[in-house]
Amino acid sequence: MAMNFCPNCGAKLRPDAKFCGSCGKKIQRDDAEPADERDLPPQPQSTPQPQPTPTPQPTPPQPQPTTQSQPTQPTPTYRQDVTLQEKFLTTSGRLNRWRYFVRAMILLVPEILLYIVAVATTPPNSPPNYMAGVGLMLLLYGLIMLVPNVMLTIRRLHDLDLSGWFYLVFLIPFVNALFGFYALLAPGTRGPNRYGPDPLEVQGGW
Repeated sequence: MAMNFCPNCGAKLRPDAKFCGSCGKKIQRDDAEPADERDLPPQPQSTPQPQPTPTPQPTPPQPQPTTQSQPTQPTPTYRQDVTLQEKFLTTSGRLNRWRYFVRAMILLVPEILLYIVAVATTPPNSPPNYMAGVGLMLLLYGLIMLVPNVMLTIRRLHDLDLSGWFYLVFLIPFVNALFGFYALLAPGTRGPNRYGPDPLEVQGGW
């Protein structure tokens, strides 16, 4: 057991001594609790007060950015063919059934009349050179008229929303006749297509 000494006179003290036996001085214990803290009644534990929940403030509406509408593109309108080049010597645009038929007849009728006149005016006993000359003339006229005929047919195919390369179908025997009736009689695309506006927007004319 550890011995204690009086801080005043240095006399030995018992471990549980509260006063010095020699000088009578009160002994302070290090492990003793302070009198004020020991004698105080226990303090009641404070109950934490509930914190009020903050009320969310309404957020003012943000103005929406205004988007400018894109201007609509004007719908292209069909323009009537005026010149002979626009009527017969172009592959641009579309050609409806009636205009195709009328223009094809304008090219075909003179060839038929020329053939009739050539046959009617040829004497029965004409020399072979004469007959060859008439045949060559008819052939040349047919070749010249082939160019506008091809261009008219390509524009008619455009009205059916078909590429002009479909004209090569006319090189196939038997199929060319059926395809020719289809190109002549089938109605075109209603409204604009990839080849231009609808030619039926403009009535009349050839």
